[in-house]
Amino acid sequence: RASSSAINFVGPSLKLSWHSLFAVMGNTFHVAGGDGTPICLEGSSHSLSLSVLNNSAVVIRGNVVTSAVKCFMLFLRALGVESLSAVVFQGNDMQEISVVFISSESSNIYYNSWLQFSDNLFRVSPLGAFPFFYPTANLRDSTVSVSGNRFMPSKRMKKALWIYLETSNLTNGAIVAACNTVNDEEEAKYVIPSAYNATILTCSDPCALASSCFPAYTTTASSDGCACTCAEGGHGDACLPVAVPEPPSTDGAD
Repeated sequence: RASSSAINFVGPSLKLSWHSLFAVMGNTFHVAGGDGTPICLEGSSHSLSLSVLNNSAVVIRGNVVTSAVKCFMLFLRALGVESLSAVVFQGNDMQEISVVFISSESSNIYYNSWLQFSDNLFRVSPLGAFPFFYPTANLRDSTVSVSGNRFMPSKRMKKALWIYLETSNLTNGAIVAACNTVNDEEEAKYVIPSAYNATILTCSDPCALASSCFPAYTTTASSDGCACTCAEGGHGDACLPVAVPEPPSTDGAD
């Protein structure tokens, strides 16, 4: 569709709770003007932009952005993911883009929750980083994983993950970055404050459980290809807290 935003939540936050799902899957976005944002979650001064609670999930998967955009997914306020919940940004195909996933206030990922950014293709690399947490990411017993993303030829970007500032709100948090490449060969770079004690894996390293499966609902992963074995309550290939339906078509819907 020809507009600055295809999905725009104004005012109070988008809030999911108790086994809820918000999914944007299999779409083709045509955004006019070069400075649009396909998904914009505004929130207010008294609320988060996105709140995902109590075994819920947000899944942004298999979308195509055909034109230049300023940002794919923007949170004007904070992002909150808590209590066995997940946000997954996976398998999206994007043209020229300045920023992909950005929160304008600190992101809070608490209590066995998961942010996963995996297997996305950037045909022109972002200006900054993907994802970009500003000013910081607060982690409590939770995981952020960035894996298998491909950044095509560009001189302007080589950072696959950028956390701007160190946090004092860090308890048993894990960051895993695995096999993110620039020009299909060079390992991407990361800007992660030392307090996070991140795990950085190359493409030749063995499977990293936390990069492919929701840790809270996974018992094991296979030795080949990181196939997950889900614990009770886990759904699908990644053991998410809710079942995610397949999109009606792989060709995309405008």
